[in-house]
Amino acid sequence: MKKSLSLSYRHFARRRPFYVTEPKTKDRDTCACMDHENVHLLANKLYSRDVLKTKSISELLGMIVCDPKNKGCMDRICAKCCFEVVQFHETENSREVTWEQWKRVKSTNGEKTFANVVKQTHTGTIKEVIDLFYQKLEALAIHQFNWLHQAEQFRLRKLNIIECEAVLHIDFSENYACKLSTEIQAFHFGGSRQQATIHTSVLYTVHGIKSYATLSDSLRTTNGQCGPT
Repeated sequence: MKKSLSLSYRHFARRRPFYVTEPKTKDRDTCACMDHENVHLLANKLYSRDVLKTKSISELLGMIVCDPKNKGCMDRICAKCCFEVVQFHETENSREVTWEQWKRVKSTNGEKTFANVVKQTHTGTIKEVIDLFYQKLEALAIHQFNWLHQAEQFRLRKLNIIECEAVLHIDFSENYACKLSTEIQAFHFGGSRQQATIHTSVLYTVHGIKSYATLSDSLRTTNGQCGPT
């Protein structure tokens, strides 16, 4: 029988090999699209249960359309591929699994109603996951086409600007908390801290590229989506 060993966390951290690095802020993906991420979460779950042979969104969409660059195919109205389906491995559909999905929910605090985004955990059968995955994959097809088409057209527009034209790319950056050099405790730890919004913009002309940023106390933003604003 092997003898069990104990090791303090401090000593364990000191023995960390040099090639095992700690996560950094830049390693986080904080601008994911909700539509894509929800399909990713379902695909990863089915892939881990050996129900799908791939978890690549591009490959999965390629299974149900003739041409990912064709609007009719991605709108699911193409006569040739509108009945194409993803091939799943045989499995026991009644097996119970848990999966996660991002969802917008409304919460009320007194007289005010807030729209929050939360990551919810669901429990059900493999069949329920497959049905939900296929429903969201079908809906994602048109979203994927619009996103890629807009990005391509935007790229071409920037490359073909003429003298009397300009392309202005404006996007919301994030809210920043405002800090004072000296703060009382109630302000520092309470909810009194003010925020500011930074809106970034890039101007493309035949004479070059210029970048701008505006600072505002308005915290209103639109729902995040893929592609340029």
